[in-house]
Amino acid sequence: MTEVLSRQDIVGRAISALRFPLIIGVILIHCNLLPSLGADGTGRGFDIWSYKVIGLLSGVMARSCVPLFFILAGYLYFRGIDYLTPRLWWSKTRRRAVSLVIPYLLWNLLGLCAFLFKRYLGESAGFGQYTDFSISPLTVLAGFWALPHTSYPYDFVLWFVRDLIVVAIFLAPVIWYMTLGRMWIFVISTVMMMVWGSGMMYIDGWYYFYVGAFIAITRIDISPLGRYAWLLTCIWLILSFLLLYSSDIEWWARGLGFLCQFSGVMAMTAVALHYVEQGGQLNVWLENSAFFVYACHGLYSSAVMRFLLGHINTDSNIGIITVYFTDFILLLGISLLLYTICLKCLPSVTSLLTGGRTKKSRQHIIKSSDGINKKD
Repeated sequence: MTEVLSRQDIVGRAISALRFPLIIGVILIHCNLLPSLGADGTGRGFDIWSYKVIGLLSGVMARSCVPLFFILAGYLYFRGIDYLTPRLWWSKTRRRAVSLVIPYLLWNLLGLCAFLFKRYLGESAGFGQYTDFSISPLTVLAGFWALPHTSYPYDFVLWFVRDLIVVAIFLAPVIWYMTLGRMWIFVISTVMMMVWGSGMMYIDGWYYFYVGAFIAITRIDISPLGRYAWLLTCIWLILSFLLLYSSDIEWWARGLGFLCQFSGVMAMTAVALHYVEQGGQLNVWLENSAFFVYACHGLYSSAVMRFLLGHINTDSNIGIITVYFTDFILLLGISLLLYTICLKCLPSVTSLLTGGRTKKSRQHIIKSSDGINKKD
């Protein structure tokens, strides 16, 4: 490398390098068409290899991306903090009103428009599930938190941002005091998650945010993970295949699923650290587009899959795989195209939609004293 980086700089750049690849994983989760085919990607008895491929990528491996996002959020929130004073908590809360709350409301407003449009189209366009929705001021407002009979807001992918807002604003002081208990609370929480994990909603988000906070507050140096990138990746792959072919015993699948997610978190972090240590360059444009792509693709992901399933025969492995990867390419491509257009034509609006997650220079990657370019 032509420049000498400190351990803190290496970790900071690795976090920046992770943002867009993690969004790729999130999109893959939403390309899982097996439920639409009445199938499942895990367990025994599948003779169709396309089920295995989709189950491995979307049903198993990509599931480590959301936990890692929560961990990074917790790490960046508490990085460099010696004590969480009320003044510091308020300062961080105000920043999150810009970086999280405003984009959450704006994207869900767009989601409401898309929702009403689908409801208007109704069964004739394949959106019969929306026709029974009764429109009233109360139900419309409730959809910004969760639509009736679901756990998701209008832009369904933003459940993560919703949960992060709750954790980062209201539970941050609680998490701070939890970390003061050091290792024993961490161990007990981890065991409880392995045995009774709830499936990446509410409790799981709190736990993974706490993991990131614990790493930051206890000053654990994660930079050496980069040395074990290939080993950790192999462990992740082995656990992923074990989970894919695991039995239907609930406690076994839950524990193995947790270990698989955590191994994925460690493997992806190690690969990013190794990439940075080897002089890998960061693509700032892709990093800046990550939040836009994440929020945008949720507005039409179900419509794209519905269209593909209606026009491509899925009676064969090739047909199923074609739908899967075409869905992924369309979701990613459309979102990046819209980001490019909005950034060029409406830069101020794009800044609002991304919570200010745009940088003009790579120098911002390692500058902020409160995490990485204040995007935490």
